[in-house]
Amino acid sequence: MKCTSTYHVVKVCLASCSAYGHLTVRSLLDTIEHYLKEFDFPDPYLTQKREENQAALALLQATLNDLDQLPFKERQETLVRHVLAGNMFDWGAKEVAQLLEDKTVEFGFSQALAALPSKYRQYFLVLP
Repeated sequence: MKCTSTYHVVKVCLASCSAYGHLTVRSLLDTIEHYLKEFDFPDPYLTQKREENQAALALLQATLNDLDQLPFKERQETLVRHVLAGNMFDWGAKEVAQLLEDKTVEFGFSQALAALPSKYRQYFLVLP
C-alpha cells in the first residue's frame, strides 16, 4: 500500500513540480529523508555524521573561548562567517569533500573560510 501512495506522489510531481509547494533543494532533501524513514532504510551517512559531530564537538570549547574574546561587532561578524562556512560542509561542496577525505591535510573552519572562491566572498561581511 505504501508503494502505491509513493508512486502517486511521484506521478503528481512529474506532472506538476509545484504540486506540493515550492520545489527547492531543501524540499527534495526532506522528501528523500521522509521516504528513507517510511521504507525503513538506515541512514547511509550515520557513521560519517557521528565522526564529524565528534570532531566538531572536540573543537567547540576552543571556538567558544575564541569568540568570547572578541568585541561584540567582530563576534557577530565571525559568527555569520562560521555559519556560512558551515553551509559549505552541509551542502557537500566537492572541494570540501576532497579536502576532508585527504587525511594528510589539516582542515577546519579557518581553512574553509580561506578556501572560499572569490565569487563567494561578496556574501561575507569581513573575511580574514
